[in-house]
Amino acid sequence: MSKKKIWRSVQHLFRQPLYWLVAGVRRRQAVSVENLKNDPPRSILLIRLDGIGDVVLSLGTIQAFHELYPQAELSVLVYKHSKPLVEHLAGVKRVLLFDKKHWGRVLRLVGQLWHDRCDWSVHLTHTNCWTPGFLAVLGGKIPISFDKPQGEVFFDVLIPAPEVHTFKKQEALARAFGYEGSFGIPPIPLTEVDKRIIHLLPTGGHPSGQRRFLVGLYLGNGLRAVGKRWSLEKHAILARRLIQAWDCQVVCLWGPDEHPLVPLFAEAVKDLSPPPWVHPPTTLREMAALLGCLDVVVATTTGPLHMAEAMGTPVVALCRHNVYWGWHPLDARHRVVQAPGENIEVIEVEAVLLKVNEILASRNKTDHQ
Repeated sequence: MSKKKIWRSVQHLFRQPLYWLVAGVRRRQAVSVENLKNDPPRSILLIRLDGIGDVVLSLGTIQAFHELYPQAELSVLVYKHSKPLVEHLAGVKRVLLFDKKHWGRVLRLVGQLWHDRCDWSVHLTHTNCWTPGFLAVLGGKIPISFDKPQGEVFFDVLIPAPEVHTFKKQEALARAFGYEGSFGIPPIPLTEVDKRIIHLLPTGGHPSGQRRFLVGLYLGNGLRAVGKRWSLEKHAILARRLIQAWDCQVVCLWGPDEHPLVPLFAEAVKDLSPPPWVHPPTTLREMAALLGCLDVVVATTTGPLHMAEAMGTPVVALCRHNVYWGWHPLDARHRVVQAPGENIEVIEVEAVLLKVNEILASRNKTDHQ
């Protein structure tokens, strides 16, 4: 057993008695959604302690609650890495951070949640997560979430969401509270400082005088072994084939986890013309700004994939089998190449190239109309 698994087991042993203490002490209230609709809240705590892609899929839900209850003060509880996604959203008054690596900060957060307890707390994850459930009880007088196994331990209101896809579950939650507007992923709010990186993008035109397509290849997830991500060799072959077919500008996209992969990719494609462009280190919102300027993005990890969706850029998503059903892009502009199992490396370059060609051909047609 690895050190990481041992540490998780120890944490679980320490947490479990606390969770069951809450379950034994807490008196569950008999509250229905209809009761809640008749008594609008003055404050709402929205909780999403997940990865970047999951938080992006919840932006529409946060927006929906703001539109449903404009008088309510919205607080959002996320991991530190997700703060840039939500801090400038309309209606969000406060962003709280959960730092599980520092128990002192966790204890301060617990005290803050209890002291500033909201009328409602809404856990935006459909899986059975004990820590957010505990925080929901502390931070909201009426804890709300999706219907889930043992959900009654922490939540007074459980919303049925039988849909498989994560985004559809988010929509079901908003609709249950009476939201009737168009439900989608809103653009990530950017500042003028965030947008400055756009000016670094190569602007060289096609020899015909037309604008060159900008094709983003995201190298992630750099922490995973080949099989759970696409190999650098296949990224390099795809870049070569795209430049041969479209004379496009390939943009190499990366985050902190992919930093060691960048020089290896650059070495593999150094002979190409135009040479693939590698951006400097970026913040999360600078990455969103870049994604919004591209014609298509190829990604194997859901963070940049859903960020590109939010910024209106078509994506070609390379999905493992178990990821596909809950997180694949839904919009008709996007394309999905699904591995038959959990080894994403079996996806061939030709299959990905075909999907990218479809998107570029449609954009080429639009540009000439």
